[in-house]
Amino acid sequence: MVGSSRRQAQLALDSRRGTVAQGRFDLDLLRPGPLLKDFSERYLEYSRANKRSHERDRYSLRHLNQILGTRRLTEITPRSIEQYKFNRRKEAAPATVNREVACLKHLFSMAAEWGVVTGENPVKKVKLFK
Repeated sequence: MVGSSRRQAQLALDSRRGTVAQGRFDLDLLRPGPLLKDFSERYLEYSRANKRSHERDRYSLRHLNQILGTRRLTEITPRSIEQYKFNRRKEAAPATVNREVACLKHLFSMAAEWGVVTGENPVKKVKLFK
């Protein structure tokens, strides 16, 4: 509810319509981004065509998708990546986890370059294992 009366709500709606009409409101911010598992398929197409480490990326994304695949790219935070690292470290060597996190970092960089996501790459704030 906007305001305490119908008149205030109408004024707020008119104001928002004016902002949209003037091009000062970005409607793309309201659209949800793709799920990680869906975008990872697009990333793997790029990887297959441009990287020698395609098989490594496929392996990394398989594990990342098991934990984070049902989240939208915009919902993945540094905290969720740290939780992934902590849980994955119980099963795999630090170098393996680092490679998976590096793959995720590059995936986010490509998503930004292709205009799929905006804002800062959440993986940039995550430190790798020694």
